[in-house]
Amino acid sequence: MDDDDKAARGRPALATAAASWVSNKAAERTGRLSWPLAAAFFLASAAAAALPFAAGRWRESAFLADIRNYDGLGAAFMAMAEHGNSWSVAGGALSTKGSGPAVFEAGAWATVVGQAGSPAPDSGKVLWFGSDRLVISNPESGAAIASSWEPFDGLSSDTVATAASDYRDMADLIGGIIHTAVYAGLPSAVLTLTLLMLVQNLFFVAIMGVFLSLAELRRRPRFSETKAKPAPLAGIKTSVFLCAGPAFLAGLVGLAVPAVPAPMAWLAYSLLAGLRVVLLYMSRYRQAASQVL
Repeated sequence: MDDDDKAARGRPALATAAASWVSNKAAERTGRLSWPLAAAFFLASAAAAALPFAAGRWRESAFLADIRNYDGLGAAFMAMAEHGNSWSVAGGALSTKGSGPAVFEAGAWATVVGQAGSPAPDSGKVLWFGSDRLVISNPESGAAIASSWEPFDGLSSDTVATAASDYRDMADLIGGIIHTAVYAGLPSAVLTLTLLMLVQNLFFVAIMGVFLSLAELRRRPRFSETKAKPAPLAGIKTSVFLCAGPAFLAGLVGLAVPAVPAPMAWLAYSLLAGLRVVLLYMSRYRQAASQVL
């Protein structure tokens, strides 16, 4: 048993994995760590890389859910209650009874009930109760919500008319509609982001691992004509541990510093992880070159 094997067995696996972020000797030992541990590090690093995107989506949702970003919206709902157009939401769609779509003004807000499609981009302040979607947009604050009617089954003009009899009830209704429209799709959006980052990280780690294994092509034991063969799987395992450190760092920075855009955090992770792999590759390359007769 050589010194490296003794060190690998004597050092805890987690300590070896953490040390590999800064030590090439420790990085070389990660190839002998277990695959379950590598899988755990890969999942954790993928989640860390997705963290800035999820945090950004959450902060955006918190901004959109703030009712203060929709100044004057209460008047639009009150006007809708007084207008008398009967409508209801069922099966993920809004249907009106009687005449066609109702369009009217309420202060600075344009209110539309029963219209198909979406409002034009330059519509200004608009409360859009369309046949297939809800849109609430206030260009002055930069807040714009678009939602399907799926989370609103049971909502009707009677609900709005009843709430209109008390300003507090109306405020609660408006706040509930905005909150539901913003947060109903948030879990699936965060899950989609996480899965996307997992797949993207899988390709990145695999490419870095294969690149790392190419250094073995120059390795030839002394007094031997046989070159060492590349070991892509071992290279991928080492790459998983090397990339985990930058992923954790980028994830924490992206979470703690809202001013850092999520794409910039991902770019920083990619650059740092790529640099770390290149440094180990260069170390292997120099070592292999010194073994050539």
